[in-house]
Amino acid sequence: MNRVLNPVRQIWAICPVSNTGAPPFPFVRALTGYIPRAVLQQSVGTRSVLDARPSFSSRQQQSRDLVAQSKTKVSSVRSLNYIKNTISGSLFSIIGRTSTQYIYGAVQLLPKRGQTRGVSQQALGESALQSVVKIFTTSSPPNYFLPWTHKPQRESTGSGFVIEHRPANCDENDIGRRILTNAHCVADQTHVMVRGHGSPVRYIAEVEVVGHDCDLALLKVEDAAFWVNMPPLEIGTTPALQDRVYVAGYPRGGDTISISSGVVSRVEVQRYFHGGGTQLAVQIDAPINPGNSGGPALYDDGSLRVAGVAFQGMTNADGIGYIIPHPVIEHFLKDAASAGEYKGFVELGVLCQSLENPAIRNFYHVPPSLSGVVINEVHPISDLASVLQKGDVILEVDGKTVANDGTIAFRNLERVFMSHALSRFYLGDTIRVKVLRAHADTAGGSIFEHDIKLERVDRLVPMHCYDTPTDYFVHAGLVFLPLTYPYLYEWGDHWWSDAPRKLCMRASKMFKKKEKQQIVVLSQILMDRVNFGYDGLIPAEVTRFNGEPVTSLLHLQDMIQACTTEFLSFELDDDVGCKVVLDRIEAEESQARILEKYSLPHLRSVGLRNDRSE
Repeated sequence: MNRVLNPVRQIWAICPVSNTGAPPFPFVRALTGYIPRAVLQQSVGTRSVLDARPSFSSRQQQSRDLVAQSKTKVSSVRSLNYIKNTISGSLFSIIGRTSTQYIYGAVQLLPKRGQTRGVSQQALGESALQSVVKIFTTSSPPNYFLPWTHKPQRESTGSGFVIEHRPANCDENDIGRRILTNAHCVADQTHVMVRGHGSPVRYIAEVEVVGHDCDLALLKVEDAAFWVNMPPLEIGTTPALQDRVYVAGYPRGGDTISISSGVVSRVEVQRYFHGGGTQLAVQIDAPINPGNSGGPALYDDGSLRVAGVAFQGMTNADGIGYIIPHPVIEHFLKDAASAGEYKGFVELGVLCQSLENPAIRNFYHVPPSLSGVVINEVHPISDLASVLQKGDVILEVDGKTVANDGTIAFRNLERVFMSHALSRFYLGDTIRVKVLRAHADTAGGSIFEHDIKLERVDRLVPMHCYDTPTDYFVHAGLVFLPLTYPYLYEWGDHWWSDAPRKLCMRASKMFKKKEKQQIVVLSQILMDRVNFGYDGLIPAEVTRFNGEPVTSLLHLQDMIQACTTEFLSFELDDDVGCKVVLDRIEAEESQARILEKYSLPHLRSVGLRNDRSE
């Protein structure tokens, strides 16, 4: 689409081009009406309107005339319909060929003279596309129901692009370039290869750094032949609303590079599906399809730069994608370059509630001149627990005022959730927090500031366990493992309703109360004469062994091995408080038999064997 057309496509709220004369959604007719394709074709004769391309100067003049006529008529649906009925012919002759069948509203978005939104196809072809690569990954994720095995090997493809990156510990012969892609493109990988645009040759790549919390990874290619004519792309700034971006990558449906375009719809903190955390993300109205992940979203603000990394789409909506913006990429690259080992994003370590209701603000003695969020829980084994407490109201984070809905000012009139204020900090950094603490015996409270050391928060139930084998422990056919979200995901897309209810509820607990604390699950029973009759009780959490609380998988293993009583008693957290009781001697004698019967490689995972030897 030509640059002058970008604002013109913003005339109507939602007006789909229809072959049948019926809009795709009933509410579209009520709000804006529709234009049948046959009517559109009348303005350009027998050719389709999508093939009508007036000269650039003609379209430019018509655009100015159109804006002059409609400048004061865009404040209501009625005026929008007036514009539609009176100038539809000139409007659609201006639009020419479009990349979408939808036209959206707001005439006022015309760029200033000399301002551009987008990038020429020539610039894309000559500079950017040769730096976009296709990634071929072979992976074998763990099988959480049979934790001593892996799932069948599978192959997938993704995208990536070349950047300039030199780790602090690299040697003098390092080429200083890497491939930036998504972590989920190489998660649980066993073999990775890459291929450049226009090249028939695949090269072996090594995953050098991976950050699953921000869904980014760096690949290194040793073969110097791969880097010929591979200029690095420059990471730009976070794009503004309505900036046009071009997403380059290798989505499914073909083998060569594909380019789609869209505009920036919103910038806000979003959940990153791969890692389960939340970071800043940019929403664009271009689809991010499987295979697109890891590719660059390009924009032109005077020079061609990367606006972000394509990483996820929206499953229940068409034409909506998300890209990882500059602040997240910069944090990942600096962390990866300076530390030699990626340490990840930091968190404040509190669970908060908004204070939008006046009654709750009065309850916590928050005066009208102040705003913030109230702390409901503090990470109990962090340094923060000695400074903050439940009921404190966070007023400011890093000098930024926190609103009652938990947001802080971002750009102009934009706002984002307050966790974004931590994105520029690294593990071990300190951040200043202003807090209001209410006094129970008075009507007011005291305000104080404190510098808090930032750290990573290890959740009681891990959100992901990529690239690591699953810990497990088998005794007398009873299979024990720690509760993780990937274990719950084994129940499928609707795991929250199909997985055991109590395990899902336990997974919602965020903070550990002790170091190395885990929720231990009796996952299954490998049937044998020593353990029959208990198969209807699984899966369930193991809360106690012989009356002692179970704090981790290693703790349970040590207690079983140290046990000298006649029976082994495992208390389960089910609806009726059932127990699994085994004869200790018979259980020990069954170990070799079960190991052979089920072809188990070992009765304990590698991690537990290493911990035990220490």
